[in-house]
Amino acid sequence: MSFKMAKELLMEYHSREITRLSKQYMALLDSPQASVRLQGINGLKKTGTWSEYLLKFADDSDFRIRRALAEYIKETGTQNQQPVIEQLLKDPDDRVRLSALNAFYAINPDPERLKALLEDPSPKLRARVLKIAASDLLSKDIQPLLEDKHLSVRAEAYQAYIEKTEDPEVLEKIVNETVFPQARKSALLKLLVFRPAFVLKFFPEMLSSDRYPEKEKKALLAILKYLPYDAIQSALLQAFDDPRLRAHYPTLIPLYVEINLESPATVISFLAKWLEAEEGSIRLAAVKGFGKVSEPTTVTILREKLEDPDEKVRAATVDALARLLDYELENFIERLLQDHSYLVRKAVMKAISRLKLEDEYANLVERINEKKEEIHVRKTGIEQSAKVRYSYAIESLKRIMNDESEDSLIRGAAAQALLRISPAAVIELLSR
Repeated sequence: MSFKMAKELLMEYHSREITRLSKQYMALLDSPQASVRLQGINGLKKTGTWSEYLLKFADDSDFRIRRALAEYIKETGTQNQQPVIEQLLKDPDDRVRLSALNAFYAINPDPERLKALLEDPSPKLRARVLKIAASDLLSKDIQPLLEDKHLSVRAEAYQAYIEKTEDPEVLEKIVNETVFPQARKSALLKLLVFRPAFVLKFFPEMLSSDRYPEKEKKALLAILKYLPYDAIQSALLQAFDDPRLRAHYPTLIPLYVEINLESPATVISFLAKWLEAEEGSIRLAAVKGFGKVSEPTTVTILREKLEDPDEKVRAATVDALARLLDYELENFIERLLQDHSYLVRKAVMKAISRLKLEDEYANLVERINEKKEEIHVRKTGIEQSAKVRYSYAIESLKRIMNDESEDSLIRGAAAQALLRISPAAVIELLSR
């Protein structure tokens, strides 16, 4: 009963908070400064509050305001706003028109109107119609745009056309002849169903060829995971033997780990090599790989990476050690909480909770109360204090809920955490 009552009171609290914030944002709408009006519209969008008063901004002098209105209608609008969307679709600024198109498609994706927009003079708009509405268009509507004079339109037309066709001959021709990397990737994905042998033959040839730029090879390598095990293993061995593909190793390392998890010794030996790579992105992939191996003996190797020069590697190391249940991590907590990177401090908050380091729970509250701390670290501290049901966080959470100067994200997190830790505390606070 107390939980149900606390939850109802919390819903009322959130409702009052939304009303309070909405009034603040509404007050900004009549400002002579465009940046302030924009803040008002975006704030109302964040609270999910709609007002017909907003429709007047379809004629605002600043394109950012008109675009924000279109984006708002996309999120909360109905067909009642169709006339305004039509007005914004004729806006002189393409940036506004693109947002208006998104809103139009969200609230009333009329196929005939979409077909008409394929003939719009703006190449950006034609390309966007193809991107968002391919499933609502017919192949015969798309085909003329395969010859459009604008590259961006042709690229999206190929994507839309591939989505429509199931002809293996057409798909193979696109793979072999298209100048658009994304179209090649999409065609290959469909050919995995219709002609898997073609795809299996394509990959080793692609990896050894200079025809495909490195950026495209990286995108195509994402398809590897859909191939049979032997084909994946063969392609990976080929890739790791080719220094030209080194830039793609951060993408390939997780795949190698995934398909070799049944052989931990093989994976550990492989990852240990890449822990010493010069590139932070490769070291990061290796650290994350260790976190998935679930082999406790690797913690000694990983601890060295707590000193890594790359903040993402340090943060991932904290996370991996916590996943491996390395309770020795507690000896490093104090130093890690002083790390200049908020990513590391945030990872420490989660590690304290995951490992249930009760002697470190006070650090959660300390970070929660530190207003100068990065907001995502504070929010994580709040969430983790709730996860471990830390009763000494209750007073801090109550203070945050009562403090209107606190960020709404922090106040919302505090409310949810307090409900989880102590419904009685919610009732006491909100029944006054």
